Amino acid sequence: FSCGVQIEDEKIVMSRYSGGGSSRGGVEGKIYVGDLPPDASEKEIERSFNYYGHLRNVWVARNPPGFAFVEFEDYRDAEDAVRALDGTVVCGNRVRVEPSSGKVRPKPWMRGGGGGGGELRGNCYEVGRCCGCGCG
Repeated sequence: FSCGVQIEDEKIVMSRYSGGGSSRGGVEGKIYVGDLPPDASEKEIERSFNYYGHLRNVWVARNPPGFAFVEFEDYRDAEDAVRALDGTVVCGNRVRVEPSSGKVRPKPWMRGGGGGGGELRGNCYEVGRCCGCGCG
């Protein structure tokens, strides 16, 4: 259809964009979905997001749970989904929906700070300087 509405397996996919600008490179088509319940399912997230365009990938975190990443084929569809779904209820929770930063976050046990610094100190020693954990 020229307006971007397609019916796939009895679901409607509404994209304002047909072909062209699928990506500007980087992570423009990838969005972060936060504050999900621990039992959020990939299918539920797909149902909420595929209205805005074709999905390339949906990944739901399990350990720790509570967030997911949704990747659209076209970055403009991702932008539409962020505007429309941020603050709405998905999988029974009011969620945060924002563009993915593309940054890899450190694991909680790799961060500096108090508590059980044994491994952390070993890592500091290996890199030759303190990471801020207070070991030296």
